[in-house]
Amino acid sequence: MREEDFELIDDYEEYDDDDFGFDFDDFDPQLTIMNEYLNSFIWDNKDLDNRFNRYMKQFKQQMFEAIKKANLMMISLFPDLKISSIEDYIYDTLWMFAENKIMQKEEEIEPNVNQEKSESVFEKIAYNLVQPLEYAMDDETFLHLVKKNRVAITKLINTEFNRVCKEIIALKSSFDEDITEYNFVKYTLPEHEEEYMMYYNQIISRVCENFDALIMIKRKSDATATNEIKKLKTELLEKEKKLSMMEKEIEEKTRSLNKLREMQEKAVEEKNRAVKHAVVAYTKENADLNKKIRLMEREIEILKKEPEKKQEPIMKEGKQEKTKEIDYASLRLLFVSSDSSTFANDFKETFPNSKMIYDNFKVDFSKYDFVIVITTHIDHMTYNTMKDKCKNAGTKFLHCTNTNVEKVKELIAKNM
Repeated sequence: MREEDFELIDDYEEYDDDDFGFDFDDFDPQLTIMNEYLNSFIWDNKDLDNRFNRYMKQFKQQMFEAIKKANLMMISLFPDLKISSIEDYIYDTLWMFAENKIMQKEEEIEPNVNQEKSESVFEKIAYNLVQPLEYAMDDETFLHLVKKNRVAITKLINTEFNRVCKEIIALKSSFDEDITEYNFVKYTLPEHEEEYMMYYNQIISRVCENFDALIMIKRKSDATATNEIKKLKTELLEKEKKLSMMEKEIEEKTRSLNKLREMQEKAVEEKNRAVKHAVVAYTKENADLNKKIRLMEREIEILKKEPEKKQEPIMKEGKQEKTKEIDYASLRLLFVSSDSSTFANDFKETFPNSKMIYDNFKVDFSKYDFVIVITTHIDHMTYNTMKDKCKNAGTKFLHCTNTNVEKVKELIAKNM
């Protein structure tokens, strides 16, 4: 019990005694005791923790001894419960109380007419209770939760032992000024078993009430949490829907993007292929042009070295036509060669009206259409002599380097 649990009247001197029906002078000692109680050394004094713990240990042990004397039946009839402390006894009394109430209800619903109604388990094992325990939840739920939460209930039991012990110390020291923080262990412990039974009932009732209150708070908290969870689930579902829509949108955009990429890749590929083909065609065309250029350059070089051959392709067709039109058999031809010539018969057969001389140059050059000198078979002096004679006679002088009949014909046709 703390100071804030009380509402005190400080300015009572302003009132007459008759207003209250008693003499305030008689009440002063009670106020003093109350102040002593509220301001006791035992409240919030951590320096006394070790000493107080020894006190509470003795208190629990002596209460357990008093309980065992008062109720040997519970400990003897239920050895499996392993009741070795007052905490065990209080815990087992809680669940047995609920279990007994359930059994009584079942007997009321289905009474056994052949047997007398058995003495309740509560009357046998929990008669130390001054009055039945009270809780808001139903018996089945209470029984289930008590058995499920032994650790939590044990903490509640120890909390109430701490509270009751401090209340006893504060109360007794407020009446006896000789009780101090140094000797309270010796002088404040209860002296009679009845006192322990009273405190036992006080503690078990408080534990029951506090456990019931904790369950109610937890249920409200769970209900609130459930509502919050429902709300969060609803929000989560909405967000999941939005996320699903976003994923679909992303998927569609990804497909479109991939399609555009494919189109772009195809366009680039086609462009590269076209460029490649163009490069190949250009390279080939360039190579062909370079080849033509080289051929033309070679032809130019050849034409520069042999000017007479430059006109030969141009005149070839005309020569051939002239060759066909000329009557070579009727031409008067004088061939100048050497006596070692092997082609004289061929010339005579092609040119029957011709004559070949070797060293007798006393002929009338003017009666011949052409004097043809085979330069490969005569010397330079003979060449010059024949050239002068033809000039004097007015006869065409032909310089021939070939003994092939066709070539000779072309030479004649060229100079017709």
